[in-house]
Amino acid sequence: MGQQVNVDRELRFRGVANQKRNIEGIPMTAKVYLDDHFLTGATSYMGWLERETNGGVIAAGTGMGGTITMTTDGSDNGCAEFYRVAHFSSSKNCGMEARIQLNTITSAGINVGFVDAVHAVDNQINFEITAAAATLVAGRATDGAAFVFDTDGTPDVWYCCAVDSDVEGTPVAAIGTLAPVAATYANLRVQLDSDGNATFYYNGNAVGYLPACLSHASTDMLTPYIGFIERSASARILTVDRVTAWQDE
Repeated sequence: MGQQVNVDRELRFRGVANQKRNIEGIPMTAKVYLDDHFLTGATSYMGWLERETNGGVIAAGTGMGGTITMTTDGSDNGCAEFYRVAHFSSSKNCGMEARIQLNTITSAGINVGFVDAVHAVDNQINFEITAAAATLVAGRATDGAAFVFDTDGTPDVWYCCAVDSDVEGTPVAAIGTLAPVAATYANLRVQLDSDGNATFYYNGNAVGYLPACLSHASTDMLTPYIGFIERSASARILTVDRVTAWQDE
């Protein structure tokens, strides 16, 4: 028969109570992820959408186990845009990273980041830079933040760019005088936070920061976006090997 302990008033223990944690490390906020490697043979791109004008073509490729190729046909301002339905929000600390390469870095424009909607105008992409003034062309994205390379701008380097409620911010050159290296992959990441700040990473290194560049409400949705435009009469190819995006639950 088991024994019983009856306590009429209180039971006191001497010394410090022993305890053992059943969770190691610092608890992390739960995240929602999108991670697409574009496996060989994919045709629907797992929910990706595309827009092609003036000879731009988007297709599934077989390199690296699966890629997306964005190709122009040699028509000046031929372009292609690759995106999804907008359901990411800076109020949930969203981020995106893309692994890309350009076959030749002359006469081209590239966007990698977040926008509120695809730029539905022929032969244009969301972020384009004017010449020596290094300012964003107005009237494109309403909200967004992206890496921008545009050989119409001077100098020809990666810029950190943002637009907030149709107000274009001043592009800031990424630290390190960075430009694409022909036929070489690079990882470009844009991280937004709930305070409206944007941090830009190139191959894992922080290369840009735009404070208070977005004033999004929780209902303002963004989509991961890659835009590509040709600036000459010579074909260009942008290859996308992987896109990852995330936000807090």
